[in-house]
Amino acid sequence: MPTPHRCDPKLFEKDLTGQVIICTGANSGIGLETTRQLTSQNATVILACRNEEKANVAMKDIGNADKTFYIHLDLSDLDSVRSFVDTFTSKYDRLDILINNAGVMMCPYAKTKQGFELQIGSNHLAHFLLFQLLTPILIKTAEETGKPSRFITVSSCAAAACNVPGMTSTDPEIDFDDLNWEKKKYDQSAAYAQSKLANYLTALEASHKYESSKLISASLHPGWVQSNLDQHVISNNFFWKYAP
Repeated sequence: MPTPHRCDPKLFEKDLTGQVIICTGANSGIGLETTRQLTSQNATVILACRNEEKANVAMKDIGNADKTFYIHLDLSDLDSVRSFVDTFTSKYDRLDILINNAGVMMCPYAKTKQGFELQIGSNHLAHFLLFQLLTPILIKTAEETGKPSRFITVSSCAAAACNVPGMTSTDPEIDFDDLNWEKKKYDQSAAYAQSKLANYLTALEASHKYESSKLISASLHPGWVQSNLDQHVISNNFFWKYAP
Protein backbone atom coordinates (compact mmCIF):
# COMPACT_ATOMS: atom_id res chain seq x y z
CA MET A 1 0.00 0.00 0.00
CA PRO A 2 1.48 3.41 -0.95
CA THR A 3 2.29 5.90 1.78
CA PRO A 4 -0.77 8.11 2.36
CA HIS A 5 -0.48 11.70 1.19
CA ARG A 6 -1.99 14.29 3.49
CA CYS A 7 -2.63 17.86 2.50
CA ASP A 8 -1.39 20.91 4.35
CA PRO A 9 -3.82 21.53 7.26
CA LYS A 10 -3.83 25.21 6.29
CA LEU A 11 -5.87 24.27 3.22
CA PHE A 12 -8.80 23.52 5.53
CA GLU A 13 -8.81 27.19 6.48
CA LYS A 14 -8.76 28.57 2.93
CA ASP A 15 -11.65 30.87 2.07
CA LEU A 16 -13.63 29.36 -0.84
CA THR A 17 -16.20 32.16 -1.09
CA GLY A 18 -17.67 32.34 -4.58
CA GLN A 19 -16.57 28.86 -5.64
CA VAL A 20 -19.21 26.44 -6.93
CA ILE A 21 -18.61 22.74 -6.37
CA ILE A 22 -20.55 19.62 -7.39
CA CYS A 23 -20.24 16.50 -5.23
CA THR A 24 -22.03 13.32 -6.27
CA GLY A 25 -23.36 11.13 -3.49
CA ALA A 26 -23.12 14.02 -1.05
CA ASN A 27 -25.92 12.88 1.25
CA SER A 28 -23.85 10.31 3.19
CA GLY A 29 -20.38 8.97 3.93
CA ILE A 30 -17.37 10.65 2.32
CA GLY A 31 -19.58 12.89 0.20
CA LEU A 32 -21.41 14.25 3.22
CA GLU A 33 -18.23 15.02 5.16
CA THR A 34 -16.60 16.55 2.08
CA THR A 35 -19.61 18.81 1.63
CA ARG A 36 -19.60 19.73 5.30
CA GLN A 37 -15.95 20.79 5.12
CA LEU A 38 -16.29 22.73 1.86
CA THR A 39 -19.31 24.69 3.04
CA SER A 40 -17.49 25.51 6.30
CA GLN A 41 -14.96 27.23 4.03
CA ASN A 42 -17.77 29.22 2.37
CA ALA A 43 -18.02 27.25 -0.89
CA THR A 44 -21.39 26.67 -2.54
CA VAL A 45 -21.90 22.91 -2.92
CA ILE A 46 -24.41 21.16 -5.14
CA LEU A 47 -25.49 17.85 -3.66
CA ALA A 48 -25.93 15.59 -6.69
CA CYS A 49 -27.99 12.77 -5.22
CA ARG A 50 -30.66 10.28 -6.23
CA ASN A 51 -32.83 10.60 -3.11
CA GLU A 52 -34.16 14.10 -2.42
CA GLU A 53 -35.37 13.22 1.08
CA LYS A 54 -31.92 12.00 2.12
CA ALA A 55 -30.30 15.03 0.51
CA ASN A 56 -32.58 17.34 2.50
CA VAL A 57 -31.69 15.51 5.74
CA ALA A 58 -28.00 15.90 4.89
CA MET A 59 -28.37 19.62 4.17
CA LYS A 60 -30.19 20.13 7.45
CA ASP A 61 -27.42 18.24 9.25
CA ILE A 62 -24.72 20.38 7.58
CA GLY A 63 -26.52 23.54 8.59
CA ASN A 64 -25.26 26.00 5.96
CA ALA A 65 -28.61 26.43 4.24
CA ASP A 66 -27.37 29.24 1.99
CA LYS A 67 -24.40 27.14 0.81
CA THR A 68 -25.98 23.75 -0.02
CA PHE A 69 -28.36 22.98 -2.87
CA TYR A 70 -29.83 19.75 -4.19
CA ILE A 71 -30.16 18.67 -7.82
CA HIS A 72 -31.45 15.22 -8.64
CA LEU A 73 -28.93 12.79 -10.14
CA ASP A 74 -29.46 9.06 -10.66
CA LEU A 75 -26.19 7.53 -11.86
CA SER A 76 -27.96 4.36 -12.99
CA ASP A 77 -29.64 6.38 -15.76
CA LEU A 78 -27.63 8.35 -18.32
CA ASP A 79 -30.71 10.43 -19.15
CA SER A 80 -30.68 11.61 -15.53
CA VAL A 81 -27.04 12.68 -15.95
CA ARG A 82 -27.98 14.81 -18.96
CA SER A 83 -30.96 16.28 -17.10
CA PHE A 84 -28.73 17.12 -14.12
CA VAL A 85 -26.30 19.02 -16.34
CA ASP A 86 -29.13 20.90 -18.04
CA THR A 87 -30.53 21.95 -14.67
CA PHE A 88 -27.14 22.91 -13.26
CA THR A 89 -26.07 25.01 -16.25
CA SER A 90 -29.43 26.81 -16.26
CA LYS A 91 -28.78 27.98 -12.68
CA TYR A 92 -25.02 28.46 -12.49
CA ASP A 93 -22.50 30.09 -14.80
CA ARG A 94 -19.38 28.67 -13.15
CA LEU A 95 -18.04 25.37 -11.81
CA ASP A 96 -14.78 25.35 -9.90
CA ILE A 97 -14.64 21.72 -8.79
CA LEU A 98 -16.34 18.48 -9.83
CA ILE A 99 -16.06 15.67 -7.27
CA ASN A 100 -17.12 12.29 -8.66
CA ASN A 101 -17.64 10.53 -5.35
CA ALA A 102 -20.83 8.44 -5.48
CA GLY A 103 -20.76 4.74 -6.16
CA VAL A 104 -21.98 1.24 -5.46
CA MET A 105 -19.74 -1.53 -4.17
CA MET A 106 -19.92 -5.28 -4.74
CA CYS A 107 -23.68 -5.35 -5.05
CA PRO A 108 -25.62 -8.29 -6.53
CA TYR A 109 -25.81 -8.36 -10.33
CA ALA A 110 -28.07 -5.69 -11.77
CA LYS A 111 -28.17 -3.41 -14.79
CA THR A 112 -28.59 0.31 -15.34
CA LYS A 113 -31.51 1.74 -17.28
CA GLN A 114 -29.41 1.63 -20.44
CA GLY A 115 -28.44 -2.02 -19.86
CA PHE A 116 -24.92 -1.73 -18.43
CA GLU A 117 -23.73 -3.82 -15.48
CA LEU A 118 -24.57 -1.65 -12.49
CA GLN A 119 -21.09 -1.09 -11.06
CA ILE A 120 -19.34 -0.13 -14.32
CA GLY A 121 -22.46 1.81 -15.33
CA SER A 122 -22.94 3.84 -12.16
CA ASN A 123 -19.37 4.12 -10.88
CA HIS A 124 -17.73 4.87 -14.21
CA LEU A 125 -19.88 5.41 -17.30
CA ALA A 126 -22.32 7.86 -15.69
CA HIS A 127 -19.50 9.78 -14.02
CA PHE A 128 -17.55 9.81 -17.28
CA LEU A 129 -20.54 11.32 -19.07
CA LEU A 130 -21.01 13.84 -16.25
CA PHE A 131 -17.39 14.96 -16.59
CA GLN A 132 -17.60 15.19 -20.38
CA LEU A 133 -20.74 17.33 -20.26
CA LEU A 134 -19.35 19.61 -17.55
CA THR A 135 -15.85 20.02 -18.96
CA PRO A 136 -16.79 23.14 -20.99
CA ILE A 137 -17.96 25.03 -17.90
CA LEU A 138 -14.97 23.82 -15.88
CA ILE A 139 -12.61 25.19 -18.55
CA LYS A 140 -14.68 28.39 -18.91
CA THR A 141 -14.46 29.00 -15.16
CA ALA A 142 -10.68 28.55 -15.23
CA GLU A 143 -10.33 31.00 -18.08
CA GLU A 144 -12.49 33.61 -16.34
CA THR A 145 -10.92 33.30 -12.88
CA GLY A 146 -7.34 32.73 -13.99
CA LYS A 147 -7.18 29.69 -11.70
CA PRO A 148 -7.42 26.02 -12.74
CA SER A 149 -10.64 24.18 -12.09
CA ARG A 150 -10.44 20.74 -10.49
CA PHE A 151 -11.74 17.30 -11.41
CA ILE A 152 -11.57 14.88 -8.46
CA THR A 153 -12.33 11.17 -8.80
CA VAL A 154 -12.80 8.87 -5.83
CA SER A 155 -11.25 5.61 -6.98
CA SER A 156 -9.97 2.77 -4.77
CA CYS A 157 -6.90 0.67 -4.10
CA ALA A 158 -9.01 -2.13 -5.59
CA ALA A 159 -8.12 -0.68 -9.01
CA ALA A 160 -4.54 -1.89 -8.62
CA ALA A 161 -5.74 -5.41 -7.84
CA CYS A 162 -8.25 -5.67 -10.68
CA ASN A 163 -8.15 -9.26 -11.90
CA VAL A 164 -11.12 -10.13 -14.08
CA PRO A 165 -11.70 -13.88 -14.50
CA GLY A 166 -10.61 -15.10 -17.93
CA MET A 167 -8.16 -12.28 -18.59
CA THR A 168 -4.57 -13.41 -19.17
CA SER A 169 -2.55 -10.36 -18.13
CA THR A 170 -1.11 -10.10 -14.63
CA ASP A 171 -1.53 -6.31 -14.79
CA PRO A 172 -4.83 -4.62 -13.87
CA GLU A 173 -7.04 -4.42 -16.94
CA ILE A 174 -10.63 -3.99 -18.09
CA ASP A 175 -12.50 -6.65 -20.06
CA PHE A 176 -13.90 -4.46 -22.83
CA ASP A 177 -15.23 -7.53 -24.64
CA ASP A 178 -17.62 -8.33 -21.79
CA LEU A 179 -18.22 -5.22 -19.67
CA ASN A 180 -21.68 -6.45 -18.75
CA TRP A 181 -20.60 -9.89 -17.52
CA GLU A 182 -22.82 -11.73 -19.98
CA LYS A 183 -20.20 -14.30 -21.10
CA LYS A 184 -18.71 -15.24 -17.72
CA LYS A 185 -19.82 -15.83 -14.15
CA TYR A 186 -20.40 -12.57 -12.33
CA ASP A 187 -17.72 -11.65 -9.79
CA GLN A 188 -18.95 -8.75 -7.67
CA SER A 189 -15.48 -7.90 -6.34
CA ALA A 190 -13.82 -7.97 -9.76
CA ALA A 191 -16.63 -5.88 -11.25
CA TYR A 192 -16.11 -3.26 -8.55
CA ALA A 193 -12.34 -3.26 -9.04
CA GLN A 194 -12.82 -2.88 -12.79
CA SER A 195 -15.06 0.16 -12.32
CA LYS A 196 -12.51 1.76 -9.99
CA LEU A 197 -9.70 1.12 -12.48
CA ALA A 198 -11.82 2.89 -15.09
CA ASN A 199 -12.20 5.84 -12.68
CA TYR A 200 -8.46 6.04 -12.23
CA LEU A 201 -7.72 5.83 -15.96
CA THR A 202 -10.23 8.61 -16.70
CA ALA A 203 -8.59 10.94 -14.19
CA LEU A 204 -5.15 10.05 -15.54
CA GLU A 205 -6.16 10.72 -19.14
CA ALA A 206 -7.80 14.03 -18.18
CA SER A 207 -4.54 15.12 -16.55
CA HIS A 208 -2.79 14.52 -19.89
CA LYS A 209 -5.48 15.98 -22.11
CA TYR A 210 -6.00 19.34 -20.41
CA GLU A 211 -3.39 21.94 -19.50
CA SER A 212 -2.81 22.20 -15.76
CA SER A 213 -3.50 25.92 -15.99
CA LYS A 214 -7.07 25.05 -17.02
CA LEU A 215 -7.84 21.80 -15.21
CA ILE A 216 -6.18 19.80 -12.46
CA SER A 217 -7.31 16.18 -12.47
CA ALA A 218 -6.64 13.72 -9.66
CA SER A 219 -7.92 10.39 -8.40
CA LEU A 220 -7.63 9.03 -4.90
CA HIS A 221 -8.08 6.04 -2.63
CA PRO A 222 -9.93 7.50 0.37
CA GLY A 223 -8.71 4.92 2.86
CA TRP A 224 -10.90 2.55 4.81
CA VAL A 225 -14.02 4.52 5.67
CA GLN A 226 -17.09 2.99 7.27
CA SER A 227 -20.14 4.11 5.29
CA ASN A 228 -23.24 2.85 3.53
CA LEU A 229 -20.96 1.68 0.72
CA ASP A 230 -19.82 -1.23 2.91
CA GLN A 231 -23.12 -3.09 3.04
CA HIS A 232 -22.01 -5.88 0.64
CA VAL A 233 -18.31 -5.91 1.55
CA ILE A 234 -18.09 -8.55 4.28
CA SER A 235 -20.16 -11.10 2.36
CA ASN A 236 -17.77 -10.76 -0.59
CA ASN A 237 -14.55 -11.16 1.46
CA PHE A 238 -13.26 -7.85 0.14
CA PHE A 239 -10.60 -7.40 2.80
CA TRP A 240 -9.15 -10.84 2.15
CA LYS A 241 -8.88 -10.03 -1.56
CA TYR A 242 -7.55 -6.48 -1.50
CA ALA A 243 -6.08 -5.68 1.92
CA PRO A 244 -2.26 -5.52 1.93
